[in-house]
Amino acid sequence: MENAIENLLNVKVKKLNKSISGGCVNSASVYQTEDNKLLFVKQNSNDGSEKMFYGELESLKAIRSTKTVLVPNPIATGYTDGQYFIIMEYLNMTSLNKICSAELGSQLADMHLNNLQGEQPNINQFGFHVETCCGFLPQNNTWTNDWLTFFIENRLAYQIQLLQSNSDHSSSKKKVIENYWPQLKQIIPKFFEGIKVKPSLVHGDLWSGNAAQTNLKSVIFDPAAFYGHHEYDIASTTLFGGYSNEFYDAYFRKIPKENGFEYRMSLYHLFHYLNHWNHFGGQYISSTINTFEECFNAYKYL
Repeated sequence: MENAIENLLNVKVKKLNKSISGGCVNSASVYQTEDNKLLFVKQNSNDGSEKMFYGELESLKAIRSTKTVLVPNPIATGYTDGQYFIIMEYLNMTSLNKICSAELGSQLADMHLNNLQGEQPNINQFGFHVETCCGFLPQNNTWTNDWLTFFIENRLAYQIQLLQSNSDHSSSKKKVIENYWPQLKQIIPKFFEGIKVKPSLVHGDLWSGNAAQTNLKSVIFDPAAFYGHHEYDIASTTLFGGYSNEFYDAYFRKIPKENGFEYRMSLYHLFHYLNHWNHFGGQYISSTINTFEECFNAYKYL
């Protein structure tokens, strides 16, 4: 790996004896360059890793270009000895405190508003210029003119297709595919009546494990970016631990909630539970079923 990094960057490096996580699907290491810069390198040997890392590289570039919220500086992707890898700036990160949580809420709102500053958005479709992965699974980011079509077909329907293709033959899977999904697909448009969704650059997987602070600045990482509905990111922040009140207060001061916000949260949660079912199997079946039922209950109040 050292030789591959040196050839890519044209600088001598050494691997540091530092224990560090690469997330749920990758291994990771820290390298030091001869001019004392630190590099964070994630690697994976599985098929599809090249696409995953390239999508992450382009996601980091896109977020960084908004000049709103800090992300690690993306450097390069590569392949050596059966391993795909991504190189980025190493940041020494710790858990968010209340001050940095508020800063992150404000900066995330700025990121979501970045494409919408003028009379017309700079990007006026939903999607992204490359495929990205939420976890290890690829996402179809084909440019689409309206959010409903993009979300239904490129996010939820794609997860259902993955579920159909796996080896699970449970009654729960049958219920979701043959009963719950056809019903929900018909009523999703009702959740968006009265609002106009414009494309915002979103992180795409902003659960609490993908945010931290470094040198008293908030930072986000492991993005699966695309242009979508800003609420999509907010929904993911409320899963798997969530963020502080300071984060949400700062965010909603800049982007107030719209009618039906609470009900749409269940729709966006559904994507992540389906994605986790497809990643990790049966432990997420009940959460997925419950979230479908939350969506059906929410529909009654629309």
